Amino acid sequence: MIPYEYKKIQGILLLDKPKGITSNDVVKKIKSIFFLNKVGHTGSLDPIATGMLPICIGRATKLSQFLLNSDKVYEVEACFGVSTSTYDSDGIIICKRIVNFTHDQFLNSLNKFNGKIYQLPPMYSAIKYNGIPLYKYARKGLTVFRKFRKVNIRKILFLKKNKNFIFLKIHCSKGTYIRTIVHDLGEYLGCGAHVVSLRRLKVSSYSSSNLISLDFLKKPINNTDVYINNIREKLIKLLLPSNSIVSFLPEVNLSYNQSLKLKYGQSINYISNHNQGLVRLTEGNKKNFFGIAIYNIKGFLIPKCIIDITV
Repeated sequence: MIPYEYKKIQGILLLDKPKGITSNDVVKKIKSIFFLNKVGHTGSLDPIATGMLPICIGRATKLSQFLLNSDKVYEVEACFGVSTSTYDSDGIIICKRIVNFTHDQFLNSLNKFNGKIYQLPPMYSAIKYNGIPLYKYARKGLTVFRKFRKVNIRKILFLKKNKNFIFLKIHCSKGTYIRTIVHDLGEYLGCGAHVVSLRRLKVSSYSSSNLISLDFLKKPINNTDVYINNIREKLIKLLLPSNSIVSFLPEVNLSYNQSLKLKYGQSINYISNHNQGLVRLTEGNKKNFFGIAIYNIKGFLIPKCIIDITV
């Protein structure tokens, strides 16, 4: 039997995703290693990509939307002169062209991809059309209608160049396809391009210095209660608090009686100088985080997402 304290495990694991597996594969491995059911990632990385993949554990999965909607920072290596079916090196080469742009022309072209732009998602993506992921159509050689998506490229920096291989650092909003930026950049320069390697350096305010490798987590599976408890103790030490996901929200500290009502789904009157909108809820002198509420114009706190139901 799993002790009660292990059922309450929650938090964020900053995983360094290895190349060659999907984000869903990572989730399955985490579930298997730590014998947990409630695990989810917060924004897919392509199999070719490595780097930061925040994994939500337990009730922290309720807050995953805040990381899904946050900014990301990537470092990408692109090969110019070669276009592929998937916009990366996992795809089939469909075209080779001569590269003849100058360094200044390249730097000027980056300005076309700074700021708010519209992207056409690649056919090899998980976006669904009529309930079916686009990549399933693409594998059959089909191209279906896709809507352009508005994204915000906050900064795109040239890092270095080695022959036809160019390295970039990109800070972007949610929903941005780095593969599409590279592909469109190659088309704009008239030579084509594709992603060779991609690494995610940052999600929201999380630093890559806290990344944990999958190999570090792996251990031989042994279904004894002692082993399960020990491996969960290891996980607890690695987790960042759920509170860190929404640390940017203003804090509202409540008494036990006030928090109890919110935990039971009731709204409470709360006089404050906070602006209306989302707030982070803490309880008592220890300021234990227990959820998110909406502070409305009438001065009421309305529970939106309660992750700690301890009463």
